[in-house]
Amino acid sequence: MGEILLAYLHWDVIWVSIQVFVYILYFLILFPISLMAIANMANNGGKLRYAFEFKVIFDKIKNIGWIKFYSWYLLTGVINLLIFLIGVLIGFILILVHTFPFEKLIAPLILTPYIYIFFARSIALIYQSENSI
Repeated sequence: MGEILLAYLHWDVIWVSIQVFVYILYFLILFPISLMAIANMANNGGKLRYAFEFKVIFDKIKNIGWIKFYSWYLLTGVINLLIFLIGVLIGFILILVHTFPFEKLIAPLILTPYIYIFFARSIALIYQSENSI
């Protein structure tokens, strides 16, 4: 019985490791490139075919600089995380104090629009920038 449980745990650990690898691959490689693809599409009149011009997208990232591009990506991720955590903290404080009856509305109505605006503006600014460091 113990061997079966050990074998199951072994496959469970392997499966979780594969999932973590896929998530890291997505968030470090595919997602930032897709953001630049969307910015390229928005810069060219919103035509969908411009989101799939990979040579143009990779040339744009190369002109920006890969280090600057990933620095921007990580910095905006940290800023978004901090804004979200501050909102969660404010929500918890309001729950504890019982002064605001709609604590669950803070994130969707106040924080999320500002996070989206900040992220979209930062994508536009990094897309329009060139390697000027």
